[in-house]
This record gives sequence, C-alpha cells and structure tokens, in this order.
Amino acid sequence: MTTLIVLSPLQAKRLIAYAIASRLKKSSQRVYFSYGSTNELILKEMGIKCDNYYNGCVVNNKLHSNKSRPNIVVLNNNLDESFVDTINNDDIILKGANALCYKENGKYKAAVAVASPNGGTYTNIFVKSKCVGAKVIIPISHEKLVPMLYTQYSQNSFDVQDGLGIALFELDYGEIYTEIEAFKESFNLEAKLYIAGGINDMVASTTFIVEGSLQNIEVLKLKIEEFKL
Repeated sequence: MTTLIVLSPLQAKRLIAYAIASRLKKSSQRVYFSYGSTNELILKEMGIKCDNYYNGCVVNNKLHSNKSRPNIVVLNNNLDESFVDTINNDDIILKGANALCYKENGKYKAAVAVASPNGGTYTNIFVKSKCVGAKVIIPISHEKLVPMLYTQYSQNSFDVQDGLGIALFELDYGEIYTEIEAFKESFNLEAKLYIAGGINDMVASTTFIVEGSLQNIEVLKLKIEEFKL
C-alpha cells in the first residue's frame, strides 16, 4: 500500500524521538544527551522531564543561546569521573544537527551550527567520540533540509548578523537519523520525502510517500495522531 503522510515539524521530531527512545529503552549503555529540542523529546519519551533542554536556537528572528537550560543528562552513568573524561567505545552519544542534505548516492550529510569559539559540544564530545569509537546518533528532521553545507564560513565571516555568529561543522561520523529511519525502524515502512511546506499550523510541514502493509500504516497513523497532543 502507498500513502501520503503529512507531518508538522513537531510531529516529525516526535516520530524520530519515539523511534530512538524505543531503541534506547532496550540498552544498558551510557547515553549522553547533548542539548537539542529533539533530544528533549527523546528524553520525554523515556519518561524524563527536562524542559528547555536546548542551547542554540532561532527565536524572535535571531540566532540565540538559551541561558536557562537544565543540566546535561547522561543515562546509566555510574562513574564518579566526568563523562567527558571517560568516553569510550561502549557509550552512545545523541548529537543533534542544524542542517541536513543528501549526497548523490542518496546518503545523508549533516552539520551543526557552532557559536562557541572553543567549538562547544562538537569539540568536547563529538570529536572525542569519533576518536574512541563511541556510537553517535544524529537525530534530525527534514525541516532542516538545505541544498548544501556551507562549511567555509567562520563565526567572524559576517559583516551583519541577526544574533550570534555561527560556524557550520559537518558531522562526518555517526548515524544520521531522520523520519525515514523512524518509519522503517518503528513501523517497518519505506518512506521518501515528497513535498515540503504548508500554511497556518502546518508551516514547515513535510509530506512523505510511505509504502508498506495496510496494518503497519494504520498503526503509524494512530501514533501520529498521538503526536499532535
């Protein structure tokens, strides 16, 4: 069966969060949640309250940094030492991104915006994770789809800017996880992005062609209705 599924930006993020949380609930590994709105939803899917769990964001027409965020969450962390000092290849790192695009072979590329001059989480967590072989999962929705990654600019490249200056660093390691992976892992459905955009409450919505059994599509639709709440 082939159907069209329309997701608001929040529904898309919640779909990804639901799928990743379902996977993490089966794991006893340490899981580091970097700041990000989708990671906040993953934590909530796992029953962990964490409002304002984001750092950099775009709000009020400006690139902004959230100063009232809670402490970083690391699940199953029983060591006295700091997580950054003890990252190893058994750990899972959830690192959100700000730009998604496709390679010619249909694979993804993703990049993160960095406002900190020392590289922030990219330097402190991502690079070390790559060095030691920790598993990195990059949850990102197609709301953030761009034609290419403009990584040649620095934080100081802009003569005028709305809010913070940012550099864009490609995340060249890890599992990029979009709605398409969530459709497959949680509902055994194949999907591809068809159109994007909408009006009123569906501004920045995405519409997917979804293929699979009628039963699985019906289960998906029921879950998507829950994501509206």
